[in-house]
Amino acid sequence: MALVGKEMATELMTSSDPDAALVYACGSCAVRSVGEAGDPGGVIIARRRDIPAQGGQMTDEQLEKLAVILDNMARDQGG
Repeated sequence: MALVGKEMATELMTSSDPDAALVYACGSCAVRSVGEAGDPGGVIIARRRDIPAQGGQMTDEQLEKLAVILDNMARDQGG
């Protein structure tokens, strides 16, 4: 079972929050707002601002690939 799917990758990439990040906590991942000094309440897997989005929009295929990458990162770092 994947920790991160296309829906979560989409949520992260479409967030209007400049401090949005994918966070692993308590066995699952969630998109949360994490300020520079704030406690994310888990392990930060990736920050939205660190993921380049070509032209501001990502295709379904790109989002699916991103979800696989984020899922692997979550498994390596948190789960």
